[in-house]
Amino acid sequence: MKKVLLLLTLFIALQAQTNIDYVTPKILKEKSKTLLQSELLYGYGSASIKGDDKIKENYKIATYTLLNEHQNLSQKHLNYNYEATLGNSKTATKHDTFDFEAGVGYNIVDISAQEYISVGVTGGYGTLNAAYEGAQKKEDFFKLGIHICFAKALFARYIYAYGSTNYSKTQRDDTLSGAKIGLRLHLPKYTNFILIAGLRYSYFRAKAQKREKALNYIGLSYNF
Repeated sequence: MKKVLLLLTLFIALQAQTNIDYVTPKILKEKSKTLLQSELLYGYGSASIKGDDKIKENYKIATYTLLNEHQNLSQKHLNYNYEATLGNSKTATKHDTFDFEAGVGYNIVDISAQEYISVGVTGGYGTLNAAYEGAQKKEDFFKLGIHICFAKALFARYIYAYGSTNYSKTQRDDTLSGAKIGLRLHLPKYTNFILIAGLRYSYFRAKAQKREKALNYIGLSYNF
């Protein structure tokens, strides 16, 4: 994992040297409104945990997310992303979570602010408070990994398809991976609001535990 992160960092550094890209106070001032833009998402789906006893505990869960999938920081290639999610069980069995991650990326394909392919690094923190293996258990972890995301305009640039994938390691060398895909609907002649809908899946693998999560989500953002 460390070798992958090192190669990714070297790649971004080499690209920056051959195609110089700056982040200045002037650029940040020009982008001040869009830099504050976030999306609010509501998700509903299922989660599961399988521990040492090989018994699989299933949950119905709801999540509430504040995020920015991809925001350009400079005039060319540099960007950032962040996501904070609260989750709780909608059934009797407890399953409460908190997850935060943020990262920086480099647009290897940069068509516009809404169309891109970006590769970058991400880090974050997560917690789990859930009932499984006959007990109530609490866990937390830090993570560091790779983030890849894309977006492409469809249908006269009113509908955008987008997606992202992450691969991370925790301080205990656990493995986390996830993927998200969705659509954004924006009709600028009628409203500045953007509707979002999609699917996401995540997988957590520890030495003695496997966790999976699958969600449908809908959401809203505002185009300044």
